[in-house]
Amino acid sequence: MLFIVYNKAMNFSFFKLQNRISFKNVGIVYNSKVETAIEYANQIKTLLDNANIQSEIVTTDKIQNKYSFVIVVGGDGSILRTARYCTEYSIPFFGFNVGRVGFLAQANAQEIPSVISKLLKHDYKIDKRMLIRVKNKKITALNDIVIKGVDIVRSADIMLEIDGKKICEYRADGLIISTPTGSTAYNLSAGGPIVYPELDTIMITPICPHTLNARPLVIPANQKITISSLNKEDKLSLTADGQNSIVFDANEKILVEKNIKQARLIFIKKENNGFYSVLKEKLHWGVAPNS
Repeated sequence: MLFIVYNKAMNFSFFKLQNRISFKNVGIVYNSKVETAIEYANQIKTLLDNANIQSEIVTTDKIQNKYSFVIVVGGDGSILRTARYCTEYSIPFFGFNVGRVGFLAQANAQEIPSVISKLLKHDYKIDKRMLIRVKNKKITALNDIVIKGVDIVRSADIMLEIDGKKICEYRADGLIISTPTGSTAYNLSAGGPIVYPELDTIMITPICPHTLNARPLVIPANQKITISSLNKEDKLSLTADGQNSIVFDANEKILVEKNIKQARLIFIKKENNGFYSVLKEKLHWGVAPNS
């Protein structure tokens, strides 16, 4: 007979361990196309060296699964590229913004010393964010998957199915399938809803639909999405997070669903860095125009 002994103290310690990052081997990932990125990456490494923490500076295309924690220096593109890799190996990551909007980054380059200090003191929280994937192509996205016709000079005729049921036929420039994290990206620009990032939902937003009654959909994340071309001579192109692209044959279906694995984003604990505050700071949301 097998007896399982439950130890509350042990369980609490395990919970704390799961919600802490390890500094055993830190990867400092930077975007080589941003001139100042290597300078800030070196600054981070110096601070970690002074704390006797092993670290290595690599470009976004050289990241490896040997790291226990990753710090990204770049814009949202660098963070998205790193996020997909880190998610595959359950590596937590933190982003410093040296790009433009930097919606996914939690701090700017001027905050490097104070942020590193807080990370070393474990003054942070780990947010688990949902990703979506293209099941039949093993492509994942933290923000969104965008489907368009290959012929960019005209609209595409697209069929949307959810859980095997035909839902809508679109004549549009394309469809955006977005996570809550990506709701403030392309989805927002196309008129889709802003969704709190910790909700378990998927947004489906048409791009410039040729009709007045096509509206964005918000569906439960456990539902399966199938996209196909209504015109069997027209191929569809797919782009994940604005980076990974692939072309589907006209008779091939695109299967999109929630990814089993989650991204582990590090958030520094400080005032006014909650979701709504970031909306105001980055997108000027809810700010009345000057008179």
